[in-house]
Amino acid sequence: SSAMFGGRDLDELYVTSAYAGTGSPPTGRERPGYDFSANRGGQLYRVKVDVQGKREFETDFAWPR
Repeated sequence: SSAMFGGRDLDELYVTSAYAGTGSPPTGRERPGYDFSANRGGQLYRVKVDVQGKREFETDFAWPR
């Protein structure tokens, strides 16, 4: 998962989701019909926020020769 600011004024928060599963067998507490093979990651969320992010810091970096 990751988060970053975006939008014209950097006042939108973008959050990606990731899910790799637990690797654990079912516990018996899952609701009936629970689909263990369903996709649980990869969504993108966007939220308008009351704070402003900062622009990416740009540098003129070069490896020494």
